[in-house]
Amino acid sequence: MTLSKNAFGLAVGIIWGLCMLIWALTAAYLNWGAAAITIMQDIYPGFKAGIIGGIMGAIWGFVVGYIFGFLIALIYNKFSKNPSQPSQPQI
Repeated sequence: MTLSKNAFGLAVGIIWGLCMLIWALTAAYLNWGAAAITIMQDIYPGFKAGIIGGIMGAIWGFVVGYIFGFLIALIYNKFSKNPSQPSQPQI
């Protein structure tokens, strides 16, 4: 079985982007995770607690999530091939 690199990258990117947005909003309105956001600002420029910072975090999260999802699917596809048998879909 192989994974679609593009589909897996999109799925991980969307999930990570939404997580970043929700994290920024909960930090702004409920003060949960605000200390961690100050650390993450060094990694994701523009990411901060609030709506605008959450949108920036969602964009960064999507980009980073897509790249990592694509790479995970690529590595999975390389390791999942069985060289002794012809490539066939597994059920």
